[in-house]
Amino acid sequence: MSDEWGQERSTNRPLSRPTRGQSEVIAVVLLIGFVTVGALGVVAVGHSAMGHLESQSHDEAATQSLENAKAELASIQPGEARSLSFSESVEDDITVKPDDGHMTVTLNGESSTYALGTIQYERDGTHLAYQGGGVWEYADGTSRLVSAPNFDVLISESQVTNMRMEVTSLQGVDRSGSDLAIRSTGMNQSARSLPHEVPPGRMEIAIQSSYYEGWAAYFTDQDRIEMNDGDVGSVYVDHENEYVRLVVDVPYEYDIDAGVTSPASGQEIEINNNINMTAYNSAEPDKEIDDMQLQFADDVTINHNTQIEADIMIDGELTLDQNNAEVSGDVYCLDGTTDCVNIKKGSHSGSVYSDDTNLEVLSSTLEINRWQERITATENDNEQTDAIDDGELTGDTIKTPGEYYLTEIGPGDTLEVDLDDEGEVDILVDGDVYFDNEVKLDSVNGHQVNLYITDDEDRSLTIQDTVNKYNNTNDDSTNFWVFAPPGADISFEEGNTKFVGVIYAGNDADEPPAKVTFNNQIDFYGGLVASVEHVEQNTDLHYDDALIEESAGAGGDGEDDSNTTYLELTITDLVVENE
Repeated sequence: MSDEWGQERSTNRPLSRPTRGQSEVIAVVLLIGFVTVGALGVVAVGHSAMGHLESQSHDEAATQSLENAKAELASIQPGEARSLSFSESVEDDITVKPDDGHMTVTLNGESSTYALGTIQYERDGTHLAYQGGGVWEYADGTSRLVSAPNFDVLISESQVTNMRMEVTSLQGVDRSGSDLAIRSTGMNQSARSLPHEVPPGRMEIAIQSSYYEGWAAYFTDQDRIEMNDGDVGSVYVDHENEYVRLVVDVPYEYDIDAGVTSPASGQEIEINNNINMTAYNSAEPDKEIDDMQLQFADDVTINHNTQIEADIMIDGELTLDQNNAEVSGDVYCLDGTTDCVNIKKGSHSGSVYSDDTNLEVLSSTLEINRWQERITATENDNEQTDAIDDGELTGDTIKTPGEYYLTEIGPGDTLEVDLDDEGEVDILVDGDVYFDNEVKLDSVNGHQVNLYITDDEDRSLTIQDTVNKYNNTNDDSTNFWVFAPPGADISFEEGNTKFVGVIYAGNDADEPPAKVTFNNQIDFYGGLVASVEHVEQNTDLHYDDALIEESAGAGGDGEDDSNTTYLELTITDLVVENE
């Protein structure tokens, strides 16, 4: 190869080393390069840090602005107008969206929906919003509570007794701007129509919102309200629809204020030979009970050698038919007369009065259906115990409080509950119940066992052994309740059968009555609400006076209003306008 000058280049000439002067020049160039690169890196990092700090500063300013807005809106009076101003650094990022989110209140199947709306700040993927009286944040794919709305829950034992919510509803059209005029039009009129005393059944507060996860977390922060399966309230989240539901079960009040309450069946009730009806108090064994009551909505015939130490309320005729048929209490005629007692033989040592009491009772279907929504073949606590396998009793003992599901309790099955500590066992039976083995329920530790037989007119409850025997020295009936459906066939079979507890099988006017038969040699301790058909000889019915304080629902407390749930919902309508 030759160069431009025609000289041929040597291809194997050794590389010459730089001279000292050349080395110094190269070093200076490299140094300048390193400094330049470093400086550029510092500038880039510094710019990123400054951007982050600026963004953080904007978020903090927005949070403070929304907190101030919350305080202003919480104190605004009906008819009053307030001006909301936001920091200059965030004013361009503030928008009002009246249609963003809503709340639905459902009481006993009736629903009312209210708009919530938001005053929202959005910057670099971070959303901050005032909604419903609280301040919320959405970032990194989830939302959280920043400042709580005005929401309180009061709980007594295992029930919500008071729920108080003060919510704002933003109205108008979408708008943005730094200065907003807010005018209160007062409390939402439709919200005023909601009952203050919540009817029994299911109460549901549902929120649809971009900040639904924050609402859910806030609900579950309340005492004994948990995700999916709370003690007194449960929270359910629908991520697809950005929806959260707070569900509270409000129990029905089932009063056991009489030894027997027998709704109308249209058939005469016959009480035969050697029958005793008295009262006791399992909580105070030495207490003398002189105000026991029996309630019948049909004609009743009392045969010989029967002693009834109780007042009788009857919507029909009471006939004393044979010798030694004795009624020592007063009789209240519910037909508006004082002519409801027919004494052929026997004696009545009390007085006869006219009374207008209505003997209609609460249907057991209501409570059974409420529990059918909670306990199903797939939603239950069966895995917590070895006493149940595939919906059937195994013979082992239930030792853990919970909600259990059984397909039936058949002949030969053994039901036994013995908890280490206090607690409640609720059992839904999706079939017939046949107690021909001892049912052992330890009441020493304050257990409560409730049995719900699913709603079917053909259901049967048969008792042919001792039910509720296990350290139950005072015949405590308050710890065991059986809810049987209307139309059920309830039979106490002959053979030294003893039952301690409550059987509730009330029906409304559109439902068939349950039919109860007491056969020979029966001891019943507790309370009965069901249509009695026949009481055979050698039967003793003992009303537990302690049930007056423990009625108002299974295991409840009937002496005060602690079993009543109150809802105090205030929804303030706020109209948002540009100033």
